[in-house]
Amino acid sequence: MIVNFSRNGCSAASVGEIDQLYVDPSKQGRGLGSRLVEVAKQRYPAGLGLWTFQINAAAQRFYERHEFVAVDRTDGSGNEEREPDIRYRWGADD
Repeated sequence: MIVNFSRNGCSAASVGEIDQLYVDPSKQGRGLGSRLVEVAKQRYPAGLGLWTFQINAAAQRFYERHEFVAVDRTDGSGNEEREPDIRYRWGADD
């Protein structure tokens, strides 16, 4: 399992970023990812943002179940993989 949260800014009201959330496929379906998202929401109640690839429909369904809203789509020219992606937000900025 890999998880990485970061904060944009220094105040307690800063918006957080989920940089990576990966649960090994053999461990999926046990609520681990959901618990990690809940921890992130508790740590960053002002809001969270993240990116996922447009091709990753399972990730999109997961984040949408957790009240994230798609706010932007790109052609991928700005990311390392050159893969079209989606920006999601949860909280005050959604």
